[in-house]
Amino acid sequence: MIPSQMQKHRFEEIRVTALGSKEPTTVTLHKDWFDVLKELYERRHPGKTILITKARFMARHSGMTTYDQHIRCDFIAHAETVLINYLLSYNYPPKVLGISKAACVIIICYNYVQSLNETKHGDQLWIIGSKYEHLYKWQYPSLEERASSEEVNGAYSNVSLFLENEPLELIEQCQYASQTESPPELSDECKDEHPLSPEWVAWD
Repeated sequence: MIPSQMQKHRFEEIRVTALGSKEPTTVTLHKDWFDVLKELYERRHPGKTILITKARFMARHSGMTTYDQHIRCDFIAHAETVLINYLLSYNYPPKVLGISKAACVIIICYNYVQSLNETKHGDQLWIIGSKYEHLYKWQYPSLEERASSEEVNGAYSNVSLFLENEPLELIEQCQYASQTESPPELSDECKDEHPLSPEWVAWD
């Protein structure tokens, strides 16, 4: 029972639209994650070579030891982006979105929403509440989806830049730390590397 006629009328106008979830994208990752780090670094710093070894990076970021367990994995389209992209496709203005939990995103959904908001003026912004530090596999859109809107394409480009910056920051931290730290115990595959070789020298 709803005692207020105004509230009753408001709830009578509610329509529920169910959005189907997208199929996950299955991806086989590059077999050597350190090759990816080197490529990112050299692309950002043309003519320069990454100055840490794989062993040095793993010593500071031991989670990479489980990389081989996730070589083939599914990337999921998250509810926040599915909902916003649906609303954008029908030219709805920015809204406050009700979400069952904090946006999974320091890196992704939250960054995507903030990128969309950077193109807005005034008080009309997408609001998704708080964020938390967990990071999940996130499905990147198809070229067709990106081409559907300059606004959406720009936001996804910002997400790409953000994701590239994350490992680059970790590399820089390792290179900076190597100025004062002794080299870690080398892994078996790196036993032939001398700890005083140029790869251990920090680049400023």
